[in-house]
Amino acid sequence: MGLFDWMKKTAEVEVFAPVPGDLLELSEVPDPVFAGEILGKGFAVAPTGCVFASPIAGEITMLAPTLHAFGVRSPEGAEILVHIGIDTVALKGEGFEALAQMGDVVEAGDPVVRVADNVAQKVPSMVSPVVNTSKAKFEIAQLNLAAKPGEPVAILRALGA
Repeated sequence: MGLFDWMKKTAEVEVFAPVPGDLLELSEVPDPVFAGEILGKGFAVAPTGCVFASPIAGEITMLAPTLHAFGVRSPEGAEILVHIGIDTVALKGEGFEALAQMGDVVEAGDPVVRVADNVAQKVPSMVSPVVNTSKAKFEIAQLNLAAKPGEPVAILRALGA
């Protein structure tokens, strides 16, 4: 440890569950792309609510035209993808309502997408992956699947920080 290492500010980003529900390992997601961490590491939520919020503070950088997924980038450059349910893209937006738009600046917990109650009957699973898609810049330094509402589920740390 160098003399001035204490002066370095570590870039960390707290990631919260985007919706109330049971927290799961990505390996438990019934989709091989997410379970195999092809898009990145993270966690999933088996939702008990219908409003999906931003898991981090930042800017909405992606909102799928079908509203089944959205991305948020923090001021530090961490990018998080929230994918609502499995095979929900096939619904072509039916049952989804945008509560935020691309380019909106949000705080963690700000609503982004509302899902109708009947969507769950139309898809194989509502388990929703939350993925760090900025894996070249950020790693998951901590993951707490026992997090209570209002507590961060994951802490991302900038690589090399």
